[in-house]
Order: sequence, then structure tokens, then C-alpha cells
Amino acid sequence: MNEMKNEHRVTFVCRSGREAERRLGTRLERLQQEGLAVQVIAGDDEGLRRLAAKGVATTRIPVTGASNPAGWGATHVIIQGALLESRPLLVHAWGHRLGVSAVEAARRAGVPATVVTMEYHWLEEDPLVLPVGPRLRRGMPLLGKAERGLNKVVSPSFCRGMQGMYRRLAQEVSRYVVSTEFDRRLLLDLEVVDAEKLVLAEGGEGVVRAGPTEPDEAERVRDALGCPNHWRRFVGVVGPISRRHGSETLLWMIRKMRKAFPSLGWIVVPREDSQRAEVRALKRWEKRGWVKVVEEETAVVDPFRALEILVWVGSPSTPVDPILEAARVSVPTVGYETPAARAVVDPAPGQALVLEGDRGRLMAQLTGMLRDSDRRGRAGRSALEESRARFGREEIDERFLQLYDEVLREELTQ
Repeated sequence: MNEMKNEHRVTFVCRSGREAERRLGTRLERLQQEGLAVQVIAGDDEGLRRLAAKGVATTRIPVTGASNPAGWGATHVIIQGALLESRPLLVHAWGHRLGVSAVEAARRAGVPATVVTMEYHWLEEDPLVLPVGPRLRRGMPLLGKAERGLNKVVSPSFCRGMQGMYRRLAQEVSRYVVSTEFDRRLLLDLEVVDAEKLVLAEGGEGVVRAGPTEPDEAERVRDALGCPNHWRRFVGVVGPISRRHGSETLLWMIRKMRKAFPSLGWIVVPREDSQRAEVRALKRWEKRGWVKVVEEETAVVDPFRALEILVWVGSPSTPVDPILEAARVSVPTVGYETPAARAVVDPAPGQALVLEGDRGRLMAQLTGMLRDSDRRGRAGRSALEESRARFGREEIDERFLQLYDEVLREELTQ
């Protein structure tokens, strides 16, 4: 961090304080130990307040969705004002809207170095998913057909527009970080990002090392979460609960698996970008003893330690953090094969990734792992070993700190 010694601030722009704390907590501490001031610009929540209590300068932005253009306008103005006031040496931002806003604001504020992380690219996935809840879907049998028709019309021009946006963004930044080899190759093939700017960071920000959960500890965690007494098998889903991120498959699987495994319990932990109607549907099933919806912010225990299997029903745009967080406590994954999931899951020792949308095969793989304790144990041990070998937070933090130093040397000597 030699190039940073003479300056005082590094700024991170994230969707929420919880996300910044979960992904970047150790990196922020490392930077503070180097004598640098750290700023986080993120959605206002308890995570942001905990970071402030640790001496991190924080700036709140509206927690907004795609349907809130006014909120995004306010967010851009707030980011611009915060960077003009703090004049950081380096800005690292995540995501599409925040990435574009932060990079533009950094340019206007004269920030020497900018890094953007894009965990996915809107070049393969359908752009349009109507935010229709489960109850309305039952009364709209033609919804899927309508969506497919609309996507067929808008997808070509949408993809061209996004390619142009990524290309402009890449021209503005010092480094452009992607999380999968697929995205790296795709962007190079499309000549969107110059090879010298492109950085591959499989596993994103990594995870803090942990270890397997003993049976007694798992029981204590389940009791603390309030899981029903009749549950004997425990699977979980962690991440955004929305149609975009597989909630229809999740609801279908819960209903189907209930018939085959009446004592199977589902622990669901909604994260950023969850759709309220989908979460409400799960809470209705919670009253029937099928599901336990855990609010991560108020949980006093680690819900991953209650699980035997993580179920992954995400799309290419779904963050894979939960797969890594499950692996760190020896919990294997069964789920859909997206580029990001393929980058962090080794299926050889018993974990299973199936073609996205193949619900029948997904359920068959989950059923097989539930019935085969040897396979489950073998897959969990392999996931833990892979997590320790490739996705340790300490090593990934070190690589990013070296990247920041490298970028600053380039930008400050021009």
C-alpha cells in the first residue's frame, strides 16, 4: 500500500451497508491499519451504522430499485457531492447503476483511480421480468408467454445498448473487474474492455475462513432460529428472493418436496433486491410449518450452520456469495448452473449443478443428496477444502490491495 501512504481516503460504493460489511469488513480494517481513512457510500441500514462505529466515514444513499428513477437520480447527486467533498484517492464501486454513477462522479471530482466490479453483464439474460407476485401469477396464465414475446422484441436493442454502456464504462475506469472466466472471455471477444484493464476475481470478495459444524452446534442454531420441532432434514436458500432470481422455482420445489419429505424444513434468508410479494408468500407457508424465513439483520446465529444443503435457484445475475458462505462451513450446494455458480462449485465430489430451468433434475439431485449421507458429507468436505484453497478472504483482500497499489502507481505517474 505504499502509493496510498501520502493520501487519506479510499471510497467504496455498494448497494447496502450490510453488503459492504459482509464483503469488505476485513479489507476496510486492513486499510485503516495502514493509516488510511476509509469511506463507504451505501444504502442506509444497520450494517452502515456498525461500520460508522468502527471509524469508517459513511454516506447514506436511497435504497432504490429499478422502478424508482427519482431515487436513482438522488443517489447520483449524493455520490457526486460526497466525492467532491472527500476527494478520495481511489474509488471502487459495484454494480450497474452504482458503478456508472460512481465512475461518472469520480471523473467529475478528479479522483485519480477508479475500479468497478461487474458481477454479471446483461448480454445473455432476458432483460424483462415483470414484478408480479404469486397470487397474481395464478390469475395470469399467459404471463410467461407475454414476457417471452416482449423479450423477443426488446432483447436485441437492449443488448446492443448495454454493450455500448459497458464499453464507455471500461474507457473511464482504471480497472474493470469480473467474477467469471465466461464474462472475461465474452468481453474480450466483443472488444468491450481492453485486456490490460480486465481483472478476473473468481469468488468475488471471498469469505472469512471457518470450519464444519458439529451436530450439537447445528441443533443449537436451529433452536435459536425457531425451526419447527418436526423438521428432520434442513435445506436453505440465501439471497435475493424475486422472480429474477428464481423464486418461482423455489416455491415450486417447496410444494413438491413437501410430499416426498414431510419432515424437510426450508430455511430462507432474503437478501438485497428481494421482492416483497415473494417473501410474503414464504411467510404464509411459514405459518404452516413448511418454511422458516430468517431476517439476517436480526439473527443472533449464523443460519448457514443450521443447513445440510444449500439450494441455488439463481439466474446469471444472482450473486454467488451464499454458495461460498455455505462452503466455508462445509455445506454443499445443489442448484442451477450459471457461469458464476460454475466458477465456484466443483461438482465432481458430489455437489450438483443442473441446466438452468430443469426443475425436475434439480429436485432429483436434491432428493438424492438428502437420501445419501455419505455423498452429502463428501460434498461438504470438498466444498470446504475448495473454499479454503481458492476463496479465502485474507488472500483475496491482499490481491485487491495490491491491485489498488498497482493502479495508483500507474495513475499518479502519468
